[in-house]
Amino acid sequence: MKRSTFTVFYITHESLADAKNFVQECLNQKWIACGNIFPVDSAYEWKGDTVGEGEYVSIVKTGNHLVSDFINIAEKIHPYDVPCLTHWETQANPSYLNWIYECVRDE
Repeated sequence: MKRSTFTVFYITHESLADAKNFVQECLNQKWIACGNIFPVDSAYEWKGDTVGEGEYVSIVKTGNHLVSDFINIAEKIHPYDVPCLTHWETQANPSYLNWIYECVRDE
């Protein structure tokens, strides 16, 4: 099957260790092909207060066919009560796109 797009997720984490653990578990289970982790400064509303703190973001790439199942799994393994699991469908060069689909599970 020829695929022309894949899905990128932007996910926030409390700590570098949490981000690394999350990405590694997803890699081990073949939910994602790869993940990038970097620090960010976050400001948000939580339980009536405005919170500002450092977090870590993982950007992970997966096949479009895994989006719904990945969201369900990610919500279970992520330590946040309400994890940020934003995602979008995107394109890439054909060799990178093929690599993503070779790395992730079929279903």
